[in-house]
Amino acid sequence: MVVGAGKAAAAMAAQAESRLGTRISGGVVAVKDGHVLPLDRIELLEAAHPVPDERSQQNGRRIRRVIAGAAPEAEILALFSGGGSALMIDPIPPAGIADLAQTTDLLLRAGADIGQLNAVRKHLSATHAGRLARVAAGRRVQVVAISDVLGDDLSTIASGPFCPDPSTWADAAAVIDGFGLWRELPAPVAGILARGRDGELEETPKPGDAAFDRVRHRVVANLQTAARAASAKAESLGIRVRSCDLAVTGEAEAAAERLVRAGRAELARSGGPFCLIYGGETVVRVRGRGRGGRCQQLALRAAASMAGERRLPLLAAGTDGTDGPTDAAGA
Repeated sequence: MVVGAGKAAAAMAAQAESRLGTRISGGVVAVKDGHVLPLDRIELLEAAHPVPDERSQQNGRRIRRVIAGAAPEAEILALFSGGGSALMIDPIPPAGIADLAQTTDLLLRAGADIGQLNAVRKHLSATHAGRLARVAAGRRVQVVAISDVLGDDLSTIASGPFCPDPSTWADAAAVIDGFGLWRELPAPVAGILARGRDGELEETPKPGDAAFDRVRHRVVANLQTAARAASAKAESLGIRVRSCDLAVTGEAEAAAERLVRAGRAELARSGGPFCLIYGGETVVRVRGRGRGGRCQQLALRAAASMAGERRLPLLAAGTDGTDGPTDAAGA
């Protein structure tokens, strides 16, 4: 049985079918709109990303039913990549999917990073924060993940559906405190988070919970994988390569200025073509009606800083397929 979610989940499912063939009894995988591939044994479900929609809830409930309905001796292959959090989500009552969508949008526009965003939404969904391990009820689970987060934190990738959750209700409430969003939150979400903070709700499954006894995780690709591939390609073209920093964080505009300064310094001392490789996860604080693609924001700020510079190109691209809520990988 195969389940999963993410922007790369269709490609992962296709590889699973190619390698396992008839050993796959069936399954369902949730992907971002348009990120589909032809499959034979695994059904693809589409939904919106990064702000979930009604289909996200339908996907979350469908995946939970598939896991719960699997034979006791069944083995579950779970495939997750960037975007998985929004593509299968089952709101905890009394919150509904519109409440979770509004909360996600508020946090994204405020500039919350992936850790802050997940600390909140993991506590609002029955498909996140290790809760699917409890649904699996002792069945053997192999999680295969493509990491889109710094440090490859398994509890953060797709909000850790089968992984112990180190965050607490207090952590989730602290994120809302930090951004000053309590008054803007939908009332059902504010109520849930306040009750959890005050000890009225059970914590998410933690390390040592018996639900994880037969769950195994493996990260098969990450930022380092992408950086190595980029380095190899540049070197094959005769370009000198330097991998500079794979932990870039903070505001996209500040990161752009830093990268431009590094490029200019290298240009001043370089005797030939060069390639500087950076990676990480920046944030964008959306002001006005912008959409908030952080790679495109980084590239735009860099372009303004490099005005008139003809010898210094820059590419900013999302390794998980698309740049936030946009239809492009970057700029």
